[in-house]
Amino acid sequence: MRKFIAMLTVALLSFGVVSAQTRTITGKVTNSKGEPVPSATIKKSKGEGTSTDENGNFKIQAQDQDVITISSINYGADKITVVAGKDAYTIKLAERINTMDELVVTAGGIKSKRRELGTTATVIQSQTLINGKATNIANGLQGKVAGFQISGTGGGVNPTYRMVLRGQRSLTGNNQALVVLDNVVVPSDVLGNLNPEDVENVVVLNGAGAAALYGSQASNGAVIVTTKKGKRGVTTVNVSNTTTIESVAFYPKIQKSFGAGGTAYNLDPNGNPYFNYLENQSYGARFDGVKREMGPALDDGSQDSAP
Repeated sequence: MRKFIAMLTVALLSFGVVSAQTRTITGKVTNSKGEPVPSATIKKSKGEGTSTDENGNFKIQAQDQDVITISSINYGADKITVVAGKDAYTIKLAERINTMDELVVTAGGIKSKRRELGTTATVIQSQTLINGKATNIANGLQGKVAGFQISGTGGGVNPTYRMVLRGQRSLTGNNQALVVLDNVVVPSDVLGNLNPEDVENVVVLNGAGAAALYGSQASNGAVIVTTKKGKRGVTTVNVSNTTTIESVAFYPKIQKSFGAGGTAYNLDPNGNPYFNYLENQSYGARFDGVKREMGPALDDGSQDSAP
């Protein structure tokens, strides 16, 4: 009986100590202008939480050293740690730029908000281009824009690419998108030689919006590339290196024994085949230095010949 009473007493004392550590914490959440932030989320590290009222005020039960996270839509999150002797806190949240207000570079380097464009625009930031360690912008844009087909047409040190944004619209005309580098219209070959580390962002415009900005030459869409610029008071040094080594796999086999031309489909008035050096074939005479007649004789009987 005495042991039971002693254990009950210890339990009651322990409960009293724990209860004494938990207290009501009050606070107010405001923005950078001092205006209250309603409906902000107040959450403890243990998962318990609440929200602010219309005046930005809140109450929550917490203990010393509890970490409380405060967050709200369009604002960055902030954290406070409950300390002994302080029951009231004021939290100021910094505004966060909404993605709807993202700036898009258009014609002439003019920056417009995405929601003000009224046309389809895709923005690829510099970090996205260099994530895969692409050696040039054309490789970095692969698979980043819906419906944007990039195919290599030449290799080597200075590769060339063919970029089709809006599909094949002509059988004989140009189907490639217009490339604009820092407000200057350039050939698409530039993208194969430009370092992705030097690019700030790439804006891809498709639809009639590109044609409205750059005229008929952008009827197939436009790829607007903006390079990085210096900023006053900011010094940043980035060092990167990419080494590409290529070697020729094989050379095409070329015959060096017979000249160009042939006799196929070349018949004189008598129906006999004659050699025509204008034929795009390699069935001509052997390279032996002997002078041979070239083509049929003229009306005056003269005959063209060459060794």
